[in-house]
Amino acid sequence: MMRHAGVLAAVLLLSVGGVVGGCSSTPRETRSQVRAAAVAEPRTFTVMPVQAVFLGDMDGNGLPGVNDAIAILRIVVGLDADNPIADVNRNGVVDIGDAILVLRCVVGFADCEWPYVLGDELTALIACAEGHNVTPQTQLHLDGSGSIAPEGSISRYEWRVNQPDLSRSVFAPDAAKAQVTFEANVAGDYTFSLDVWNDQDQKCAQSATYVVHVVPDRELHIELLWHTPGDADETDTGPFAGSDVDLHFMHPNAPANPNAPDVDGDGNPDPYFSQPYDCFWFNPHPDWGATGDPGLDRDDTDGAGPENINVAQPQSGLTYLIAVHYWAARGYGPSQATVRVYVDGALAYETAATELVEHDLWKVGTVAWPSGTVTPCQAQGGGPCVYPDYVHPDFQ
Repeated sequence: MMRHAGVLAAVLLLSVGGVVGGCSSTPRETRSQVRAAAVAEPRTFTVMPVQAVFLGDMDGNGLPGVNDAIAILRIVVGLDADNPIADVNRNGVVDIGDAILVLRCVVGFADCEWPYVLGDELTALIACAEGHNVTPQTQLHLDGSGSIAPEGSISRYEWRVNQPDLSRSVFAPDAAKAQVTFEANVAGDYTFSLDVWNDQDQKCAQSATYVVHVVPDRELHIELLWHTPGDADETDTGPFAGSDVDLHFMHPNAPANPNAPDVDGDGNPDPYFSQPYDCFWFNPHPDWGATGDPGLDRDDTDGAGPENINVAQPQSGLTYLIAVHYWAARGYGPSQATVRVYVDGALAYETAATELVEHDLWKVGTVAWPSGTVTPCQAQGGGPCVYPDYVHPDFQ
């Protein structure tokens, strides 16, 4: 067993070397030497009929090979496009574990289950043009047309998704098409599933799965999401299709006008809705005279969110303010708002869901840079800092 493990490691290193060097093949003598050294009693593999499709058989010759492992590793490191055949263990992610399964067969481990047959039964397959790792607001192109029906044809598709909490994205044009799009707007993991039926109305025995990791690529990423119980369909769109809750992100210089109104009644001019130091729907890409200018990259006016503000390089030594304003309920009633703050792609802070009614202003708290420390605002009696009926005279 130790000898097998050592050879497996050596083959894996050779494979990785091929990937890094951009090689598409391994010398014939290397492959034969590895097999000779690894297998005391060599195993034999029979090439299956042409109609069969093997998971991990990237070159299509019916045998496990180092070249197959290299092809999988090239997908893992992003050199080649994704291919559902590379997901040998069918866990929804193409990773180094899939290459190792093939290599275990190459070196002759007894637990090798080659061939990993795919295609002798009705089988759902998922391909995604954008791959497993994307940034928020990426439109994914999901394709199930490579699914296999050995007898007859695919007559029906059914997509599902397990998405991050409070994410409300839907498949377009609908979840019954072979090829669909999906907007991954909220940071987190999305697990897509696909079932298919053939023209005899037989369903595939196992759902295909595909996992997409959505990770912010800016140093500071802020998400606002909300749930409005009175809105029966938070996924529909249109001018009056849902509630409108807004995210605000303010520079410490706000307000620019020392005579700004004091609507919240704290005795100081309000920073909210300040030009140019409040980044919000009216001022989505302000110029703060530094590399750390923020951007409201997603504004949602009809329910659920998210609204996203990104800052590529926040300015060192500054403490920024985050707030939320319930602009318009449109008859749907109270909303429960949640704010998430990501620092260098990782979730640094998440608020509890805070109930707001129309025109409430919620002073969420501050984020200091470069520490990324979030300090929530707490009212004197405890709980969040919510100012009711906040209507700025310049924005009514």
